[in-house]
Amino acid sequence: MKEKGKRGDRYLILDAKFSSILNVKKYYVKDLAFKYLFSTSTVSPEDSVAGMCVLYGKCKKEEQPQSVYNRNVSGRKIAPLAELLPLMEESTEAQQQERLDMLFSMLGEELERERGK
Repeated sequence: MKEKGKRGDRYLILDAKFSSILNVKKYYVKDLAFKYLFSTSTVSPEDSVAGMCVLYGKCKKEEQPQSVYNRNVSGRKIAPLAELLPLMEESTEAQQQERLDMLFSMLGEELERERGK
């Protein structure tokens, strides 16, 4: 996903896996982080990769989005953004939209923090 900005564009890379949260963490996150956060670059130097989000489909309805990071830094979020977002076809369109809205909100917070620098 791309957000146009006055000081350059920001990208959030999405990847989907039909796996459980445990399998996504165990088998995919490390390689995806390397691929998208450390091996991908923007063409223009003023643009940047804001982070990645892994959508996973083998989940329970009550599962909530969570960070890839297993530690917190008090008072601030860790960058780049690295989130795990459960989406399942049994969810209603409204439920899926709510989860995507959460993701956009996280990205918006990241962008606001970046603008404040």
